[in-house]
Amino acid sequence: MHTLREHLASYGFREFESAELYRYWGGRQLGEHKARILDRLRKPLEKDDVQPGDVLRFYEFIADPDVASVVHSMKTDAIRASGAAVWERIKEKKNILDFGCNIGYLTTWYAWHGGNLVTGVDISPVSIEQAQKKAMAWQVTNAHFLHGDIRKLLHGKRYDAIVDTQTVYTVHKKKQVLAQLAALLAEDGILVTIPPIRTAEKISAYLELLSQAGLHPRTLEFIYFSALGEPDAYPIITADKTVAPAPEFDVHAACVAMQGNLLRLSGAI
Repeated sequence: MHTLREHLASYGFREFESAELYRYWGGRQLGEHKARILDRLRKPLEKDDVQPGDVLRFYEFIADPDVASVVHSMKTDAIRASGAAVWERIKEKKNILDFGCNIGYLTTWYAWHGGNLVTGVDISPVSIEQAQKKAMAWQVTNAHFLHGDIRKLLHGKRYDAIVDTQTVYTVHKKKQVLAQLAALLAEDGILVTIPPIRTAEKISAYLELLSQAGLHPRTLEFIYFSALGEPDAYPIITADKTVAPAPEFDVHAACVAMQGNLLRLSGAI
């Protein structure tokens, strides 16, 4: 069985030790025309109030395999670290929902291990089309894909694990989406969410948002990875629907420890 790093490489994702090397390679891969389109579609996503239509147009464009390889190669090691950390927490689960699956690179990885059923959901029809093609090429028969708004899909379904890797935090109306994920989670199920945030203030607010949606945080840890040669980190949070009191997290102390680890990884201390 191949490794997750090898699996991502099969999608065309590469790892780079510097931003300069990545930009040089990415520019050559995209070409001037596609690079201009990508820049134009990315700009609206930098706003605080991102519109769903702008998000959809961006992800429809980057579903193109040539574009996907460039866009995702910017964060290949973050994807690897996220997938590996998630798998350790869900590997005993049998019915898994991968929310915001994009072109299915992690969905197929979770399904590749066998013994489970993994459903990938994304708003982009083109992304789902590419995900299905890759699953067929890999002969991964226990991965299924659906496109559409999670709030309008899968009514009556229940999953014993729901996975979110850098999607929920970027969507419009986060609380509504989290509430829908809570409705889809089995009573004894687990949500594993990795938001692309690092500050104590944002992490605390996200933990509160989870609780308000009926998803009670149980663990808060960090995953570490290389971002174009520089060490970086994301929080990884597990949550469930049980009524037992949730632990109180010292988010500030956790973030201080995370920053210290990043300094050590960078060789600064």
